[in-house]
Amino acid sequence: MSTVEGECGEDVIVGVQQKRGRVKSEILGPTMKSRRVVVRETPWKGREIPNISEDTIVEPRRPVPRDSLLEVAKFCWEWGQEENSHVRLCGEEGMEGSHNFFVRLLTKDGWLDDSNIDMTLLLLLEWHKSSSKWVGSDWTILDTTFQKCAALDYMQMKVYVGKEDRQHIKGLLGMVMGEGPKLAKSWSSVNHVCLPFNLQRQKHWILLVVDLKECEIRAYDSKVYLCITQAIQQAVQSVAKMLPWLLKESGYIGDDLLLKSEWPVIRVMDAPQQVGG
Repeated sequence: MSTVEGECGEDVIVGVQQKRGRVKSEILGPTMKSRRVVVRETPWKGREIPNISEDTIVEPRRPVPRDSLLEVAKFCWEWGQEENSHVRLCGEEGMEGSHNFFVRLLTKDGWLDDSNIDMTLLLLLEWHKSSSKWVGSDWTILDTTFQKCAALDYMQMKVYVGKEDRQHIKGLLGMVMGEGPKLAKSWSSVNHVCLPFNLQRQKHWILLVVDLKECEIRAYDSKVYLCITQAIQQAVQSVAKMLPWLLKESGYIGDDLLLKSEWPVIRVMDAPQQVGG
């Protein structure tokens, strides 16, 4: 089975997968006002499904062979016969990926979006949990959702400045308490929080490491020549100013340094540099 989306104004005889309830067949007519996920048979029957788990789960830091990615991209395309059809990757508790997910990985100088970054981090967490270093480790990883929520939270902070009744976005508080993403730990049990951050003007990803012990944020950039330090510090301002209040509201236990109005953003200049791409 694969999933595609029904378009308004089309008659489609398919199985409709509701958010709740069982899958059932019916006709979606021109009166359909909302987009729904539909299920249909795939032409991939009787053929071996490509598996790159040996290339990723065992050692996610090792590059996946290009031929393997090509095979999976072809599988996703033929599975749904639609460019934007989605399949679930890494089991039922994994995440959805599309044909374009793999095309971005195969394209030279291609732009990686949130799903590519989140999948990589999920595989790293899976690998870390399966290793003997999981218990007792003092760090955790968040996905790209944190930056999106932090940006919205920062906008609210500026609107509600000086008001005591302002509350942080529940999703952010949940991340601090270890309620997301999958396999993430509570911040109270670690000293370092690693999170991806997108410099939107430069269309470039960097890594932020929140040091909960020193109350500072370190920025690791694989292209130090791409933008000046002040540009990174300005871009990360939403996280730097929001952290002290977020930790306080979530009940995080720490020292008086947490009460600083803004955590310093320190750029690490000797981070490993990428070549090409």
